[in-house]
Amino acid sequence: MYSWDRKFGDVVNDTEKHLTKARQALDSANYRNGLSSYSEDSSSYQRSYPLDSYQPPKQFSPRHSRDVSYDPYSRQNDHAGGMVAILSEKIERQGKTIEDLTRQVLTLERDNEKGALRLRGLEQEVASLRQRMSEDGVHLQTEEKVDRFHRDVKGKLEELKHQMEIQRRSDAEPILSVGRDWKEAITAEVHELKRQVERECDSLYREIELVRAKLIRYDVDLSSQHGDTKEVARRVDKLKEEFQNNASKVSVQLNSISAATRATSQHRYRG
Repeated sequence: MYSWDRKFGDVVNDTEKHLTKARQALDSANYRNGLSSYSEDSSSYQRSYPLDSYQPPKQFSPRHSRDVSYDPYSRQNDHAGGMVAILSEKIERQGKTIEDLTRQVLTLERDNEKGALRLRGLEQEVASLRQRMSEDGVHLQTEEKVDRFHRDVKGKLEELKHQMEIQRRSDAEPILSVGRDWKEAITAEVHELKRQVERECDSLYREIELVRAKLIRYDVDLSSQHGDTKEVARRVDKLKEEFQNNASKVSVQLNSISAATRATSQHRYRG
């Protein structure tokens, strides 16, 4: 699936092969050493004690325990076996550590994929929102439209004020009652138009604030998702680097085991 998975499998397989070869070499060397020592002891015993001059062996005494012959090969075998056991345990612990790191890397990659999916979902929602805003006539230039609307309303109000000024100038005419009625009608129309303009302005401002809030929220979510994705990628790179370092240490230790095993086998063969 991944290159580092294959590398991990190769490291584990090589470790098992080296350990198997080391154990087989040590077992076979111990077996040959036991046979040779047994044959030498039996032949020397027969030469020293022929059958016609047999005497019962002396009883073992603790004070004679220091006279036992010292075998450097058996001590070296025990030391090599102990080293193999210690290194095997250490390699096993490192293998467990590598497995834990692998699981963590897989978890982080799954989190990264989930974050990428969520990021794509948010981008699709933003695109859908912008499309819906464009279809409804509310887009990023809404404020400019509101300003134009305000200018139009202001122009109409100026026109009405001009008409009212003309009406005030004509108040001196004989038909004052008719002029007052017309002035009151104009004033009522102006107030109604002003209230309508205020209601439309309030509605537009509410829509603008709603759109702004949504865009800010989506921008924050997108920024957060980008930051989480970078952090996940950084942690994945760090874990991969630790995995490669552990794999290198395991390879070095396996090489040292193999070298120690070969040296022990050659020394025994020469002896």
